[in-house]
Amino acid sequence: MSDRPDNEPSVGPHEGRELDLMLAGRKPLSMFSSVTNMDEWPDEATFDEVVASGRLTKAETKRVLTCRDSSTAEARCLLCGSR
Repeated sequence: MSDRPDNEPSVGPHEGRELDLMLAGRKPLSMFSSVTNMDEWPDEATFDEVVASGRLTKAETKRVLTCRDSSTAEARCLLCGSR
């Protein structure tokens, strides 16, 4: 039984299944964020193929973060959405 008020089944946890859920129409938006080269990232090439086909859109932002020790790291955010 679902805890959600609308009694619809939840799609989470969905790690590693974002693209399948999006293509099935069950997840309209996926967001990935990480510090570059430090965190897991989806198979972006597969997402790019679907974006090129026109089924999804994609937006990306990057910014440089300054750490407490004054070192820097690049943070990246990727949004993929259904059309």
